[in-house]
Amino acid sequence: KSPFELESFRSTEREQGRVKIYARIKRHGETLDLMGSGNGPIDAFVSALREANVNGFEFKNYLEHSLESGAGAQAAAYVEIEKSGQSFWGAGVD
Repeated sequence: KSPFELESFRSTEREQGRVKIYARIKRHGETLDLMGSGNGPIDAFVSALREANVNGFEFKNYLEHSLESGAGAQAAAYVEIEKSGQSFWGAGVD
């Protein structure tokens, strides 16, 4: 939750191969409303961060896998970013 906290996130349906996202984050306690587009939700989110002058990192990797069977199964997702030569991982379940 520090120095960043994701408060909300939603994405629109693909339009002409692009995805739009809307997100609200806190950066050092300051609320920022973000909007971005990209070839997928992650690309759109990274684009939105860049537009908000959140720089100094490189998106490196994304992995996901199912936690259950069936069409409504939960999945775990993992992202890796690199900053100043160090790798950092984040994970989520939905």
